[in-house]
Amino acid sequence: MIKNKFEEFWDTSIFRTSLIDQKFIFIIGMPKSGTTLVEQTVCNAEGVASVGEVPFATQFMSQTNLKMDLKVISQDLSSFYAAKIEKCRFSENHIIDKMPFNLFWVGFLAISFPNAQFVHCKRDARATCWSNYETSFAEGNQFSYKLNEIVRHYNNCEDLMLFWKSKFQNRIFTLDYVAFTEEPEIIGSNLFDFLKLSWRQEYLDQKRNDRPVKTASQLQVEKGIYRNS
Repeated sequence: MIKNKFEEFWDTSIFRTSLIDQKFIFIIGMPKSGTTLVEQTVCNAEGVASVGEVPFATQFMSQTNLKMDLKVISQDLSSFYAAKIEKCRFSENHIIDKMPFNLFWVGFLAISFPNAQFVHCKRDARATCWSNYETSFAEGNQFSYKLNEIVRHYNNCEDLMLFWKSKFQNRIFTLDYVAFTEEPEIIGSNLFDFLKLSWRQEYLDQKRNDRPVKTASQLQVEKGIYRNS
């Protein structure tokens, strides 16, 4: 249903004027694919804040009839989401939303916020699926209890992201987790260029960031950038 909604998407006049001055950075991907590490790295930059993993987009979309006109959906989503963000009273110019499964709503968010950018975190399929299986999530992610369900979910996410990239190619940066661990300076610099943020190598030092990590990746992030799976 989601793909059908955008199958013949071409009318750029549908893009809305953003209801909020800040620029959104949506970090998306499967859980355990490096989204928290990327969030912590980008948050080291000046003028960047993170709202963390918030269910705002999913809350709205789960109650939305996808048969409605796409322009109406984007209008209502932008109003709903902007109202939630404004309550946070951020003064920074860039706001990160690190809800991994916002990947289902990329097209809707792209239309609702024309200046938003998306960072798609990818990791080896085997490492990603196994990490989901062995992780005891605090809530949600019920798919992670069975390997066949994890694989099905992973494949669905990959399929949908390929579709979004065919529609919004210039708005999505694909970050390979293994490449990031092997050449963090190069990949980090490329990511910041995409986000139009000034890059400094010290942003890779996770000890610079005192933001609390409340996700299942808490212990991994404390180790910094590593690759041993």
